[in-house]
Order: sequence, then C-alpha cells, then structure tokens
Amino acid sequence: MAKIGWIRRALQRIQSLSLDGTTRWPSFITVVSEDELGPSVISISNATVFPDGSVRAAGRWIVSEKFGLGGRRFPETELKILDGEHGFVLGHHDSMMEVVSSLGPRAASLGREKPGLNVFANSGPFALGPVFARCGVSSGGVLISRGAAYKVGSAVFARIPGTESTDTSVRQFAQLFEGDERESSGQVYLVSDVKLGVGVTPPAMVDSRFAHESSGATLLAVNRMTVAKLARAVETAAFVTLESETLQPLSTFARPSATIRVADHTGPSSRPRGRFTQSDQFDIDSALRNGSRLPRGVEIISRPDVTVVDTTVENHRVFADGRWRTQDPQVLREKSIGPWLISVKNAIVAPNGAVMLEDGTLLAGPYFGTPDYKFNIDGWVTSEVSERAGLTLTRLKGFGHWLLQIAPRVAALSTFDDSMTIIAGELQYDDTELLERCGSSSQRIARVSPMISEHLVRVPDLIVTTHLQPESRSARSDPHTLNEFVTQFAPETPDASPRKVYFARDSESGERGGCANREELSKLAEEFGYETVFPEKLSLDEQIEVVTSTTDMLGEQGSALTWSMFMPSGSRLVMVQNKPEFHKDRAETYHNPVLAARDSALYHITAFRAGTSRNYEIDPAKVRRALEKLP
Repeated sequence: MAKIGWIRRALQRIQSLSLDGTTRWPSFITVVSEDELGPSVISISNATVFPDGSVRAAGRWIVSEKFGLGGRRFPETELKILDGEHGFVLGHHDSMMEVVSSLGPRAASLGREKPGLNVFANSGPFALGPVFARCGVSSGGVLISRGAAYKVGSAVFARIPGTESTDTSVRQFAQLFEGDERESSGQVYLVSDVKLGVGVTPPAMVDSRFAHESSGATLLAVNRMTVAKLARAVETAAFVTLESETLQPLSTFARPSATIRVADHTGPSSRPRGRFTQSDQFDIDSALRNGSRLPRGVEIISRPDVTVVDTTVENHRVFADGRWRTQDPQVLREKSIGPWLISVKNAIVAPNGAVMLEDGTLLAGPYFGTPDYKFNIDGWVTSEVSERAGLTLTRLKGFGHWLLQIAPRVAALSTFDDSMTIIAGELQYDDTELLERCGSSSQRIARVSPMISEHLVRVPDLIVTTHLQPESRSARSDPHTLNEFVTQFAPETPDASPRKVYFARDSESGERGGCANREELSKLAEEFGYETVFPEKLSLDEQIEVVTSTTDMLGEQGSALTWSMFMPSGSRLVMVQNKPEFHKDRAETYHNPVLAARDSALYHITAFRAGTSRNYEIDPAKVRRALEKLP
C-alpha cells in the first residue's frame, strides 16, 4: 500500500503544472493582463473546473497559489459542459473580510478585463450577486464542494490579492463603492467576526466596545452588513476604529482624510458596575399553560379570551418522488398559548429579547421570546428606562420575522397602552411605516443595539406579549389573533379580480443570495400564467394592495412570502424550497401555521439541486412537473 501511495504522488507531480514562478506558459493558457507583480488575469482553454479550485486542462492538473488553483483530485460523478468563456473566483466567503479582501477584488479584476463575464463562485452566507454587479460581471451560478465539475471552453481566473503594498487590487475594488463626497458621520467602530481568530479575549472586546459606544461611536458588526452598506458607513466616517488588525482591508473604503486606528485592548476596564449573570431558568410558557405559580414580580395582565385549537394541515402538500403528497401533520408539534400580556417588574432585558429577573432568573420559552433554552445572560446594565415599556425584540432581523413576530406584538402593546415606550431592535430597513400601521410611532421607539449582547437594559415595568408566531418554527400560530392583526392591513372587501402572482426577488436584494438560477424559475412561472412582481421595488401600500388581491402566489422560500398570510382566506401558496430533501427542517417553515390559520393551502416544491439554503440551484424539470401536477 505504501508503494502504491508513492506511485500516486509521483504521478501527480508529473501530471501537474505549477504556474507560480513560471516564465514559459503553455499554449492552452493565455495571460490576459499583468502588472508589476506579474500576471493578474489568465485564461485556460478547454478546462474542467472543480468546486474546490482544482483545474484540469490538456490532461494535466493546473496548480497555482497565486490564482487559488488547487491540486489534483478525483473526478466528480457529474460533469456539466458550458460553451464559451466563464470566470471563476472560487474560495470560502464565510466572513465579510474574505469577500472584501479576496473574492471581491478578483471579481473586479475580471470585470475590468472581461466586462459582463459570467462568473461562478462557491456558496456562502453572503450574496455575491450585488458584488459582481458592482464589479461589472454577472453571477453565473454556485459551485458546491460535492457538486458537479464544469467543463468550459475558456476558464478565466484572477490573481488573489497579495500582501505587497504595491498590489492595488483591493483598493481598486473599494473604489467601485465610492459615492459622492458626503459630510462626515463621526466615529465608526468595526466589530470583528469571531471566526477571524482575532486573538483578543471576549472581556477585552466587551470593554473596548462599551468604551467606544459610550464615546459616541457607531458600532457596526462587519458580518451583519452587505458590502455596499459597509462601504457607505466607512467612507463617510471621520474616525474609523478597527477592532483588530485583521480588519485592515476595510480601511480601503475610508476617505483619505479619515483617521484609521486599531482598538487598544490593553487599557483598564471601563465596565460599569452591576454585572448580572443568569443563575436560574423559569419555563414561563409551561407555567402559563398549566396555571403554575409565577415568580415574584411577574404577573398576568390579560389572557386569551378564546380557546386555541390545533390548526389542520390537511390542505398542505409536498411534491416529492414525482407526485404531490400530504404533508406530515407532525411538522407542527406545539400548540399556541397566546396572546398573553405579562408584566415583569424591574426586568433586565438583553438586546436579543431575553428577559431576566433581578435575582438572575431567566424567563424562558419560545412563545415568550427567549432565543433558545441554552442562551445565558451575562453582562452589565448600560441604560435604564424610567417608565413602563413594552418589549418586541427578536434575534432574527429579516423582514419576514418582523412582520410575523414583531408587528403583531407592537399592535397588541399599542392597544394596551398607546403612550408607553416600545423597546425594539435595529433593523436593516426603515420600519417607520409598519410601526405606524401597528399603532405606534418612531418617537415612542427605544432602539437597542444588537451588536453587543452584554449590554443590558433595566426596565421598572416591562410589558411583554407572547409571540403570535414564535421563533420556534414548528410551533403553531394563534389563528384568532392572527386574523385580527391581518385585518389591520387588509381591506374589508377583497379585490374582485383575483391575481396569480410570482413573487420574484431582485438579483441585488438580500444578503443570503437565494436561488442562483432564479431566471429559469421566473420563465417557468410566466409559462404557467403567473404575473411577476418584485415586492422590494414596491412601497408598503403597493405590496399590501398586491397581496390582498392575490389568491395564488408562487415564489422562493424567504421573507417576502410572509406576505402570503395577508392573502384572502382559502388562497394557496406554492413555495419552492431552499433546503435539500434530506434536511431535517425541510418542511418545518413558519408558512405552515400561518397559512393553516388563514384556511389557506401550502404547496411545497422540493426541487433542490445544488448549493446551500443561502445560495442554491433549483431543478427546473422538477418544478415544471410539480406545476403541471398541481391540484
């Protein structure tokens, strides 16, 4: 066996071609452009590209650290053949830093040399479509580690940015995001991603963040923003503080006059006194269900005046094995307990919505709002509310979660006391219109930063309404109150002419990317009579007008489909799943209880072909068969 391994390694060396340091390029490799550091863009003709960066051409494996080309690997079971020229910027982009320091600059290099080039990338948590568009290339698709290999007429690669001071590719990428000269926005503190291994202890980070926030700096979590929003924030700042040296590439977005500095974590602690640590946990959901005694300082203000019953899922179908099947009713395991209004005296609130009593007892439960049962509160009270306040925090920041988990609670709290302050989180969009629709206003909203979970807020009288749709995806909604909430948005008389609508997604929307071949889904939808609508391009009133007149909606799973609960009762939602068929949570989506509560039907198409739930491909043939057999 040892001899066989030696022979394999020897054959690999013979069959591999290293491009690093070479001055003689084979005929099947063309140097498209070069600079003072050498070749910057190359083209390999008749190449087979694998998701891990391995490339085979002319019977040899092409290797180059400078271009991110890996070594030899065993062939994939599936081979896709593409005509013409295609670009590749393969590699991880699990953190924003990898997007800014590696993938983005390489895409920009391809865009300068090959405008409009179709570019492939690996799947990851950040959508590269908007980045590619800014770089002058288009998103060709998503390559995953166990997916197919791609054989192309010409594979184009850009050199990975180096550490040399003369390598300007990162700066050239940053220039693509420069806007008009704007007035300085003061101080910005960039929070590191824990994946970066910054070498700073968590307590030191907490001290540094609190000190900068107290001095007026705006804290920005790098991995919670798109590249464009991050660039806008940095380029308008007079002072930019990096939490660690690893964030240095982000300083390329700053204006020349800005002061760039790295946070000093060696100074004395600046934490305020009064640290609170969770010491116990109380399952308040169970207590409400069973009528158990509540902790001191916790009292029930109001309880549901209706009996919550299980909602049926008999009209929910899943397309699998070439036909529509009844959805497993066990997908919905829990019963709703809400809505309840509860008062908590001298409450300690964490920015993610967790609530703790002064004795350290964490009030736990998915309907109450605790993110999960393993979460521990450990931090310092940094601000206090002087009077009664309502709680509407959630750890999930997407539009759909706001509409399902925040808006109904704001409405319930405003009905109870329309003068009290509402504690809400910072979102990535302007929610003023939604707040006003729910009976509140921006003047009564107290924002808390989700960036630092250690910063706690003390409230003398905290009013909490249990979730109508909890963060536990498998739990059921309360149909009575949910319908009452929907009527605040929907007109009393539905549109006389119902619509079939395909809820599309703009290629530049969303950090999670979504369907990589959504153009094929769009064409299929139009073939089957669906009208294409881009909800993010409509105003709030226009979106409400569309959904309240739609009785048949098709779309990718995501926040936009949350609007389906505002369709007339008895409507149907046809949802294309974004998880593999074997995924344990494949059918456990919040659309199940929402639609069941509205007596509407859910048709769930499992046509996942490749990728992850953040960036995936659908199988158009499966979607077509599902639509053809749709009851």
